[in-house]
Amino acid sequence: MTTSLRESLEMFTVHHHVALFHRDPGDLRAAVVPFLWLGLGRREKCLLYCDPPTGDGILSGLREHGIDVGSALAKGAILPTRTGEGGARKVSFDPDALVSFFRKAAHQARVEKYSALRICLDVSFALGKGRRRVRILDLQKKMHSFLAESDSLSLCLYGMEELPTEILLDALRTHPFLIWKGRALENLSFVHPGADLSEMTSARELRERLDLLAERHAQTMHIRRQTIRLKQMQDVTVSLLRSAAVPDLLKGISEGVISLGYQMCWIGMARPDGSVEPVASWGDKRKYLDEVRVRWDDTPLGNGPVGSAIRNGIPDVIRDVLRSRRFAPWRESARSQGFLSVASVPLTESGKPVGALAVYANTRDAFDRGAVEELTAFALQASLVLQWAREFRKLSLSEERFRRLFDHIPAACFTFDRDGIIRHWNLLCRTLYGYSPQEAVGKPVHPLIVRPEDRESTADILTRVFAGESFSSLERENRCAGGGTRWLLSNVFPYRGVSDEVELGISVNVDISGQVEARRALVESEAKFRAVVEEINVLIVELDDDGRIRLFNRATERITGYAEAEVLGKDYFPLFIPEEERKRVTNTFREVLAGKEVEGYVNPIRTKDGGEKTISWNTKAIRNASGGVRSVVGLGVDVTERRKMEEEKEHLRRTLTQAQKMQAMGSLAGGIAHDYKKILGTILGHASLLQSRMEPDNPFRGTVRSIEESAERAAWLTTQLLGFARVGKTVVETLSLNDVVGDVVAIVSRSFDRSVTIRTDLEPALRAVEGDPEQLRHSLFNLCINARDAMPSGGTLFLRTRNVILSAGEATRYHVGKPGAYAVLTVTDTGEGMTEEVMRRLFEPFFTTRKEKGLSGMGLPMVYGIVKNHNGGVHVESSPGKGSSFTIYIPAQCP
Repeated sequence: MTTSLRESLEMFTVHHHVALFHRDPGDLRAAVVPFLWLGLGRREKCLLYCDPPTGDGILSGLREHGIDVGSALAKGAILPTRTGEGGARKVSFDPDALVSFFRKAAHQARVEKYSALRICLDVSFALGKGRRRVRILDLQKKMHSFLAESDSLSLCLYGMEELPTEILLDALRTHPFLIWKGRALENLSFVHPGADLSEMTSARELRERLDLLAERHAQTMHIRRQTIRLKQMQDVTVSLLRSAAVPDLLKGISEGVISLGYQMCWIGMARPDGSVEPVASWGDKRKYLDEVRVRWDDTPLGNGPVGSAIRNGIPDVIRDVLRSRRFAPWRESARSQGFLSVASVPLTESGKPVGALAVYANTRDAFDRGAVEELTAFALQASLVLQWAREFRKLSLSEERFRRLFDHIPAACFTFDRDGIIRHWNLLCRTLYGYSPQEAVGKPVHPLIVRPEDRESTADILTRVFAGESFSSLERENRCAGGGTRWLLSNVFPYRGVSDEVELGISVNVDISGQVEARRALVESEAKFRAVVEEINVLIVELDDDGRIRLFNRATERITGYAEAEVLGKDYFPLFIPEEERKRVTNTFREVLAGKEVEGYVNPIRTKDGGEKTISWNTKAIRNASGGVRSVVGLGVDVTERRKMEEEKEHLRRTLTQAQKMQAMGSLAGGIAHDYKKILGTILGHASLLQSRMEPDNPFRGTVRSIEESAERAAWLTTQLLGFARVGKTVVETLSLNDVVGDVVAIVSRSFDRSVTIRTDLEPALRAVEGDPEQLRHSLFNLCINARDAMPSGGTLFLRTRNVILSAGEATRYHVGKPGAYAVLTVTDTGEGMTEEVMRRLFEPFFTTRKEKGLSGMGLPMVYGIVKNHNGGVHVESSPGKGSSFTIYIPAQCP
């Protein structure tokens, strides 16, 4: 095993003076980052004396190692050097100023209660540009004195490509420790600064000296490891001669493996049921073996390094546990322990694998060929122990030792022979079953603890156990003293004697009555919950945090038309939410994920047949045991019909209000028009009388004529008011609206600009109506004039007739008197369209949007009055930029 640089750096403490020889920034960061990381972990103040780019690279490396650099800088735990501090970048290099700066930093570290000052000194940066030939012996002498008297340690950085050879050679001789090629080495070339130094000027000599130091370090480590192994072999041999217990011997072997620098070692034995039982361990400080289960059969738990080594009889290595697929079942536990690589070597008896020695390291690829050979030697020692244990197995199964072990097993454990007679009964059996050992031993398991209905299955298990079969995790209901029963989780397996024959059966039992009852209650609760969810007439949808569907109850199936199996696991939003609403709904979903509860949230959803439903939702986030949001549940009610009813109710209210308003205005307009008609008749009569008695050359004759013309125009306006007031239906005859359209089209075709295209679609079998043809022509003409004015740049005027039968609801919607047969005339333009506000005031007298053209605003009110006077209705549809459509409904004669 190669010791990692981080582990080597742990030996450096206060007063140590270390040199780092690096060839590029990568070498520098690889050593400086763990050096500072260890210092911060020991609560030491870390001083970075280097140029800003180098400092930034080191700080980035610390961030990658999980250090909160921003917080460390703010607290002063990391102190980057600014240009000018300690004599940095001055004209001449001053060792006294630099060491004085370090003394002040060490004093400040003590004041701030840091345990020590850890210095990273970039020598090239300290020397400055143009001064690289300056010798550093004086600096190192002063640094040695400073470090000897203060709680500080230093790492001096020497760039192999930046500094001249004589400076690097001086550095090699003036540092007691150095780092070279990723290894921390004791410097055998160290000469105390006070002694006379012989000259070394060759760069080649420098590299050879460094490589020699690295080689000696490797040889020393190898000798140390061989010594550990030989010492371990001696201890095991002596222990065997003294007949020490096998567990103690195996634990000693595990301890010897750990002394080589590994993190944890355990020894496991292969059991007939395919499991691997840990029998000894060392270094398992965080109870890793309590969390994991290992097997040696051909299962996922048997394909790890331990199972593979036992099954194949050869060592197996996992170089990187975080990437190995075979190590997936134990990855998270290993990650939490800091294990990054694993090696396992088989243990053998009589040439057959019977177990394995497993070793864990906190570095990747920690087990090369030499390391595996070392571990094989320890495995051979463990195999020797097992061989010795096999020879003394009968002795180890003595009744007294077995009783001590048996009674302290943390489970209700008993043994039985081929006839089902109980032979051993431990303390927890007495607690669980209620029988003392004297009451149980020598009695058959049936009927003592086996229910009558389980007798046959129990006999089958006994037979198969003595045939060598094991049973794991059996859930059985057993009898207890007093006639009660308890649910137990049982593991039953054979025990083989010296001749490898099954001598006894062993039953290990744990009381799970509470768990069984809780499980039953949970199942019942889930069944009740599911029944409520499925039968309640409320939509229930559960989405995970990515918006995928997890729950979809029957009410939701009925509303949407989708079956639960069709939508589970699918993304809810593109499947059900219309595109124009999706952004709003997904934003609300994110708010709920953030913890907000939303009530009465209404949005449309798409159904399977392409329709839409309007749903009112109450939504809430569901949290897991750790408090994080697991999913979002929405409870919805279909409000589609209610919304339609509310909209229709509002429409009817507005229609009624408009009708009442128009009726009131009509009554007012009719009364005013009648009074004005009388007054205008008097004015016209007197004006005509005056005109008849005037001479042709009378100068006031023109004035009288003007009075008469104004009165005539007022009379025409009065006629329109009477039309709006729905009076004056003087001529009633049977006619066809097709004839009315033909008359008006003949007029407007000649008078309208050619930019307006006139098209018609007339129903040949249009039903006849009763009405005043002149009034109907006048109404249609007004509608055509309005359509032309709405298309100042030209467009299409479309007139259409057809027959309809209106239901009661349609009669209300289209503002006609009663349901039945109607002749319909529709006038459509491609003009500017109208807003909702304009449409609400469309039929008010004197309301117009074109006052600048001198229009009176009586055209559409007159149309409204004439149509109502014919017991019909007017329906308008329009929107800005999309034109307008006026539809006139006139009661028709039934054929």
